[in-house]
Amino acid sequence: MNKLPYASILNNEAPVSLSLSASGTQKSTDTLPSGMVSAATALGFLVIITINTVITAVVIRFFRLRLSTKWGAVVYSLLLVPLVYVATTILLSGAIGFGGTGLQDRDTALILIWVLPFTLGLSIDLFWMPPPEEIDLPKEPREQQQSR
Repeated sequence: MNKLPYASILNNEAPVSLSLSASGTQKSTDTLPSGMVSAATALGFLVIITINTVITAVVIRFFRLRLSTKWGAVVYSLLLVPLVYVATTILLSGAIGFGGTGLQDRDTALILIWVLPFTLGLSIDLFWMPPPEEIDLPKEPREQQQSR
């Protein structure tokens, strides 16, 4: 039974490439087993996870230092970090192409690029950074200090 070169794409199988054997006949070889992710796709997801983790840690740290109430930092972090994730996800996975089409399951992709970085960034801020009470912030903005 002859397989068409693009029939595997239509059936959600791994891509099939055709090559010539020593006898001159065409033979098909699978490039990737079904369900296997390429190294570039995995590296792309690691880049997205790393960038989102850093963004989360910085944003949560900023809110914890600048806002006077504890609930303010929680509410702003829960509302604004996902908005930043939307922008970075569209930019990194859509425009730049990191991550590719490695995951067919949307839930797994959301866990990898949203939930995992949020929990990692939150744990970095809570467990490895000093509490906001121990940090001395200047009372006046830098511009007012320099004008003296």
